[in-house]
Amino acid sequence: MCVTTDYWFLCLILLEQPLRLEIKKKFAQRSERVKCVDLHPTEPWILASLYSGTLCIWNYQTQVMAKSFEVTDLPVRSAKFISRKQWVVAGADDMYIRVYNYNTMDKVKVFEAHSDYIRCVAVHPTLPYVLSSSDDMLIKLWDWEKGWACTQIFEGHSHYVMQVTFNPKDTNTFASASLDRTIKIWNLGSPDPNFTLDAHQKGVNCVDYFTGGDKPYLITGSDDHTAKVWDYQTKSCVQSLDGHTHNVSAVCFHPELPIIITGSEDGTVRIWHATTYRLENTLNYGLERVWAIGYIKSSRRVVIGYDEGTIMVKLGREIPVASMDNTGKIIWAKHNEIQTANIKSIGAGYEVTDGERLPLAVKELGTCDLYPQSLKHNPNGRFVVVCGDGEYIIYTALAWRNRSFGSGLEFVWSSEGECAVRESSSKIKTFSKNFQEKKSIRPTFSAEKIFGGTLLAICSSDFICFYDWAECRLIQRIDVTVKNLYWADSGDLLAIASDTSFYILKYNRDLVSAHFDSGRSTEEEGVEDAFEVLHENDERVRTGLWVGDCFIYNNSSSKLNYCVGGEVTTMYHLDRPMYLLGYLASQSRVFLVDKEFNVIGYTLLLSLIEYKTLVMRGDLDKASEILPTIPKDQHNSVAHFLESRGMIEDALDIATDPDYRFELAIQLGRLEIAQEIAVEVQSESKWKQLGELAMSSGKLKLAEECMKYAMDLSGLLLLYSSLGDAEGVSKLVTLAKEQGKNNVAFLCLFMLGKLEDCLELLVESNRIPEAALMARSYLPSKVSEIVALWRKDLSKINSKAAESLADPEEYSNLFDDWQVALSVEAKAAETRGVYSAAENYPSHADRSSVTLVEAFRNLQVEEEESFENGDMDHEEVVAEENGDEEEKNDEEKHEGVVVDGDSTDGAVLVNGMSIRRMAKVEATMVLCKYLLIFLCKVFKMGDSENAHQPSKKRGALKQLSRENPDDDDDIGSAELESGTFKKASDEVLATRRIVKIKRKEPSSAAPPAAASNPFAGIQLLPTAPASTGFGTNAPLAESKVAPAEAVVDDNQKAVDAEDGDEVDSKKKVDVTDEVSVKSKVKDVDDNECGKTSDAGVDQAVSGVSNAVEGAAQTEDPLEKESGGDQTDIKEKEGEGSVEAAKNGDDDNNNGSLSSFQQHSSSKNAFTGLAGTQSSGSSFSFGVVSQDGSSGPLFGFGLSNSNNTSSLFGASGSSIIKKSEGTGFPPKQEVSTETGEENEKVAFSADSIMFEYLDGGWRERGKGEVKVNVSSNGGKARLVMRAKGNYRLILNASLYPEMKLASMDKKGITFACVNSEGREGLSTFALKFKDPTIVDEFRVAVDKHKESKPVETAPPLKTPENSPTATDAA
Repeated sequence: MCVTTDYWFLCLILLEQPLRLEIKKKFAQRSERVKCVDLHPTEPWILASLYSGTLCIWNYQTQVMAKSFEVTDLPVRSAKFISRKQWVVAGADDMYIRVYNYNTMDKVKVFEAHSDYIRCVAVHPTLPYVLSSSDDMLIKLWDWEKGWACTQIFEGHSHYVMQVTFNPKDTNTFASASLDRTIKIWNLGSPDPNFTLDAHQKGVNCVDYFTGGDKPYLITGSDDHTAKVWDYQTKSCVQSLDGHTHNVSAVCFHPELPIIITGSEDGTVRIWHATTYRLENTLNYGLERVWAIGYIKSSRRVVIGYDEGTIMVKLGREIPVASMDNTGKIIWAKHNEIQTANIKSIGAGYEVTDGERLPLAVKELGTCDLYPQSLKHNPNGRFVVVCGDGEYIIYTALAWRNRSFGSGLEFVWSSEGECAVRESSSKIKTFSKNFQEKKSIRPTFSAEKIFGGTLLAICSSDFICFYDWAECRLIQRIDVTVKNLYWADSGDLLAIASDTSFYILKYNRDLVSAHFDSGRSTEEEGVEDAFEVLHENDERVRTGLWVGDCFIYNNSSSKLNYCVGGEVTTMYHLDRPMYLLGYLASQSRVFLVDKEFNVIGYTLLLSLIEYKTLVMRGDLDKASEILPTIPKDQHNSVAHFLESRGMIEDALDIATDPDYRFELAIQLGRLEIAQEIAVEVQSESKWKQLGELAMSSGKLKLAEECMKYAMDLSGLLLLYSSLGDAEGVSKLVTLAKEQGKNNVAFLCLFMLGKLEDCLELLVESNRIPEAALMARSYLPSKVSEIVALWRKDLSKINSKAAESLADPEEYSNLFDDWQVALSVEAKAAETRGVYSAAENYPSHADRSSVTLVEAFRNLQVEEEESFENGDMDHEEVVAEENGDEEEKNDEEKHEGVVVDGDSTDGAVLVNGMSIRRMAKVEATMVLCKYLLIFLCKVFKMGDSENAHQPSKKRGALKQLSRENPDDDDDIGSAELESGTFKKASDEVLATRRIVKIKRKEPSSAAPPAAASNPFAGIQLLPTAPASTGFGTNAPLAESKVAPAEAVVDDNQKAVDAEDGDEVDSKKKVDVTDEVSVKSKVKDVDDNECGKTSDAGVDQAVSGVSNAVEGAAQTEDPLEKESGGDQTDIKEKEGEGSVEAAKNGDDDNNNGSLSSFQQHSSSKNAFTGLAGTQSSGSSFSFGVVSQDGSSGPLFGFGLSNSNNTSSLFGASGSSIIKKSEGTGFPPKQEVSTETGEENEKVAFSADSIMFEYLDGGWRERGKGEVKVNVSSNGGKARLVMRAKGNYRLILNASLYPEMKLASMDKKGITFACVNSEGREGLSTFALKFKDPTIVDEFRVAVDKHKESKPVETAPPLKTPENSPTATDAA
């Protein structure tokens, strides 16, 4: 191809080639007639002034109205943004100009500007000026810094002045269009026009200046259906644009593209070429007449106002036209202007930071005779080809001289410097390195695209064909829709990018050469196996390039990735769309450019890529040789890569980050390395993690050391107790007290047998009721002392209740086996404090559990009674408050402290297990998993730093049961049940001392009665029958009931009379110990007693009373109906119990006065020790006996077993039979409204939320964060609920000014008003699992923060079973 001098002649021939212009509709909104439109320079806003008198601001990203101003009832014909002041200025037919602040919606200024309709307002680009034109034929200049004073009036037009506009190249001048058919050019300093253009045959409606290049042009639109281009320097018409069939109402020169846009009342928008003036396109969206066209600089968006709404279109592509050669020289095109910059020009002393804009020195290289649509260096960088407007020009890269030109839609280079041109869809020409034509290809299909490189590629719509450059022979056809194609420098690797994915192929050059050398014919599909597919990846490639065997690309998610051997690695996350320029090996950096021609560099080490390539290929020896060349700061990246390949050992050797090395060491079980790292870092979490692993691995010494560093007291307790290490447990007591871990300290003391210290700790912690219960079980001699303290403490709440507490020294008859208990205590104290090794545990694992009192009495029976056959029948010693006459069966077990008769050392046993003989390590490891769960959940309940907030108090005498759970809302509504006495048979009375209490059963089934209560002796003193209860103003009976007298109610007398039994005075005295005094009691006033009482004490007391009441329930209505306890039924029938029950019904307002139904007055660290508020059940630790039942080691709370209701005492089998199910009513599903039912989720992801408080970040919770948008088009908000209980921790509306800032790679910060937090704006941070989620969150918030507010937005609700945000805080 030769360069001819008649270049312009060829350009005339090329005028028929169309301008390739992409047009995409981005916004469409119907409304009233739109008279003026404007685009905001920074926000995604469209301003529309309506004929109805309203201003609307639309968000074209969310497609919703962001703001609205009711200006007037008359048409608003013009409105513009003043972005530097956050204002909107509008002129209307009421002759007033109004100024609004679009952020606050406040009215800034209103003033009368003209004496007739205001047609146009124009804002000066830099000065505080606004021009207005009117039907009064005047133009006025307003200065807002002078209080919107009119500083100049321009007169000269003889008809309506329809539009004014400033000259962007000389902002001191402006042009005006009038219906007097003229255009006038003005200067701001003069009231008279510079000159006048007689522009059209009819009135002129619009005018605009040419913004690109140096041409002194302006364009006008007229009622004569034409638009004209004028040279305002020569005052001549350059071109008349004919084609519209009605008045031309709007015109503009596009600021970025070489096009002219005209709008007309014929309903069409026409696009003209700005150089050739050829009509390129016509747009018709069916919205009737066009009234306005708006645009802004540095944007390809154009907004159009119609009779029936607004349309915004995006013209052309935003990909910058730029190219970089192998030396770092960059050339790009801004419009027709060509600029250049050199990366090497940056000084050596400048430290380049990844992601920062490079401070390049930009130089003007020249101009281009066509509008560039593509620009590309040839392989050696000597030439640059520019293609556009249906032609191409080849320039020299240094001097920018025309080297060659021609017609063509596309131009590509080969890897050797040859080139090809697609002249049309049916003709492709190839040229030599000297630009001489070589071959012409006429494909049998429509050629839509061509690509260069090692082979010439010609694409159709659904496949691609490869040809060799020399002979243009078909190599292979591949059926794939191609978006772009990238060849590696070696020519062996190829990346094909489609709309949804990309493929890595290998070109078999030798196989193709052998095929052609053999002279074989080529099939229609080309040479078989010419390409081999290596990898496929489901990512959309925006731009890409090859560096060796590494394919670098950025995708649609704005990630900069590279692919080696099919393994994709993300290098960086980009904050905006960018496009790859090239890679410089000398700087080990890859460079990108954005649409504003900002060049950014990122580090990419070739040695790192080569190392990963060798590892992928399995050549580990060569990879090891390259490893030393990789900088140390990249070793963690290498380690992550090796870990992903399963080479964890190698990753551990290479990694340098301590946290990462610790994780790898834990994965590999390398505890020694993990310990070294933990010592170096001194992280509590790492010590805990290492301790757990050491425990599971059986390395107990290491586990102990780790737990000490981590202050894991619960773990140490588990370890020491499992090992039987009494010394360790003793040390743990001191440590636990120092840390405020009272539960741990108590357990340690209890296991050591230091019961006096346990009692002292309970008193010091103000758990006096629990101290009384414990003293009754283990230290009877201390009961009087503790009761005195209890009375003193309780008197602060209710003095009469305090006086009702019984002291065993005063009322020993109320305490079963009191003297026996005192004797046993002295005996047990002798063996306390002697500990056996844990290895002796198996010899005691199967011992039966018997309380000390029962063991003592059994020994007495053995001494006094014996039979001839050598067998011994033991009478059961019973102290049953519930009067249950069932025989004891094999399933009943007792929980407590026993003396081991077979032990030679007199060891003290708890639940049949010696504290001194704990389990072997092998046996206890099985229990570790379960015990640790209890320790973590329960021990911390009473710790000072984890103490629960006081809960609402249950009133005294309020009984708990499964059918009647504690409900503070119902206090005062429940009535107490009355009780009756039932007379036992003479045989029973002769052999047993029985307390028998009969209560009227509740309407629903109650659990079976509890067994003997060793603490039942501590009771409230019985009072005379009264109608008042605790907490009321009515006083209790002051006189005490004489211990030697029995009180029998009317019901009991009725029963006695019916049976014909006589009760003499002696029997009365004997029966006194078994009699329960009946009194009619009201519920406690919650305001007086319940609100000030302690939750933990209440739970303990209510649990004891629960057990007492359960013991009194001998007949279950449900069992009766189902044929349950027939023995009791028959007994009742024989003894007249029916009548007694009937009497009980008549007296159901009366109730027995249970013991321990008072409250402690203070809060302490043992909150929750005695069970939960709604249950009296215990938790316990122990072993499994031979019969398969559980024998707890020690317990807390009130046991629901058949044998006890003590805090620390005997336990037995479950009170619920297997055939009876769980005994609890089935749970019912309850629907809960959350306030999110009418919202759709725009974004959802798991996250951790932090709040900035007192100069630091505080974690607020973990859960799911969502961006919810009202389904009726309302405002969006952020919602976050805690994981598990769905507690609401974030509820904040999005607002337009909401700014998001990145925090590390996985975090993002923002400010908002959280309705679940403190008042006012607070700063929050969200941390996600993956950086991509941060980008998705940012997009969702930016998209919806301009949403229309909802007047009646539903409030968010927290589920009823979840705590509030303030509780969690």
